[in-house]
Amino acid sequence: MKNSKPLGKLIAIGGNEDKGTYPNPRTKKKYYLNFFELGILKRVILESGKEDPRIEVITTASMIPEEVARIYVSSFTMLNCNNVGILDIRVPEDALYPEYVERLKQADIVMFSGATSRA
Repeated sequence: MKNSKPLGKLIAIGGNEDKGTYPNPRTKKKYYLNFFELGILKRVILESGKEDPRIEVITTASMIPEEVARIYVSSFTMLNCNNVGILDIRVPEDALYPEYVERLKQADIVMFSGATSRA
């Protein structure tokens, strides 16, 4: 290996991650935490070292990729990350699209969702 210096960080989250705490608009209880302040997605953003990183989400493993994609876009938006894209990779050949390759090169964070399905 010529260059063994890591190009980034790998954060293995595991399954059913806690995306953070949502406020309940039906109660009059005050919430003192910002959205997702204690959730893993906030930590992922912090590890990127950027305030509004470029994020690409890949939902290939999910049985409901569109639904999972919407959840991640919404979650990152609540954390003031507005530069989020979804890479719709369903078969191995999709990963070779030049547009997708370029987007991955530009990404600060690449998030792979887990194998979610409807209960």
